[in-house]
Amino acid sequence: MDDLSASEKLEIANLVQNQEKQLARKLTTNRNKIFAINAIRALHEQIDVLTEKIIKKPGLHFDCKAGCSYCCSLRVAAVPAEVFLIARHLKQLSTGAQITLMDKLKIHAEAARGVVMEEHFLPCPMLADGRCSVYAIRPAMCRRYLSLDVEECKKPDACASEDREMVVKSSALIFGTGQAYSRAKLSNQNHELGQALLVALTDPSAEDRWYRGEQVFD
Repeated sequence: MDDLSASEKLEIANLVQNQEKQLARKLTTNRNKIFAINAIRALHEQIDVLTEKIIKKPGLHFDCKAGCSYCCSLRVAAVPAEVFLIARHLKQLSTGAQITLMDKLKIHAEAARGVVMEEHFLPCPMLADGRCSVYAIRPAMCRRYLSLDVEECKKPDACASEDREMVVKSSALIFGTGQAYSRAKLSNQNHELGQALLVALTDPSAEDRWYRGEQVFD
């Protein structure tokens, strides 16, 4: 934020503060596990709205499109509420689909074990034929990562150029959300999605332990 003007810094600070205040109040008022998990959807919707606003800026063009999945081999990070939201969706799949998915997650989790973010080039286990199979409930980190140049995304050490306003404001929304969950004594640390999903799908106590304030994922 060092390159922001004074007015921009004030705008971002207010965005973080309002985000934290409003969500913290809701989490305090609605003291139940299901609400705490689903509350993360508000952040997803806010980032989507921000994207729709920014994409209308003159001369701006995001290169992301359906079937483009270069960034999906980077480390996909998700917070616990997002992991449980996706896990609940996956539990509704057919028995056969769940068995196939579990095998895929186990292979992925083992391959990702101990791999640092800079060396994480593993296709996300949620990819199916190059498309995100949980696109509607994909994590905030996936939603806000929008490339201005797909050619940069194709490089092994991809660091795609992004819109400054999108990065700053989405980061503020994410940070404010994290602060609200922390105030509610709920872990909001980022975790590698595939590994965390494996835990969420195999440990029946995971949701309850998270809601009691425990650290569920490595």
